[in-house]
Amino acid sequence: MEITVTVEGRTEETTITHTYSGHETQHKIPVLGLYPDADNQVIITGETEDGDILETTLEMAMDEVPEDLLVFTLVTSHPERMEEGLTFVSSSRAYPAGVDSDGEVRWYSSVKSYNLFKRIDNRNVLLATVEDNREDYGTQIEIDS
Repeated sequence: MEITVTVEGRTEETTITHTYSGHETQHKIPVLGLYPDADNQVIITGETEDGDILETTLEMAMDEVPEDLLVFTLVTSHPERMEEGLTFVSSSRAYPAGVDSDGEVRWYSSVKSYNLFKRIDNRNVLLATVEDNREDYGTQIEIDS
């Protein structure tokens, strides 16, 4: 089956859908875009090579965001002029986060970064972080997406 994951948003513009292409028989499916501290409706759709469709809806919860996560305040939003998906925000010595067009946090890193949070050619994310028991942010890590 080819798998599509849809995380229902609070509005049509904030619904996140992604299809993992390729008809496989086993899947590990990341679910990205859950609202923190909320029950999220997630629709998993599988389509066979013959076009048969199976669908199930799950309710998934995500923990609260860390207390020291940046606070985001939406001033103005024009979803029709925005790229589809999340806008990623990173600040000095903070957790990078992805917000939707309503300014709601839908993703955050569990690792604090420092002035480097960049998508690289292989679609992974590169960030600078601090090693355990060190004060400086001299370590770079790559996170698969």
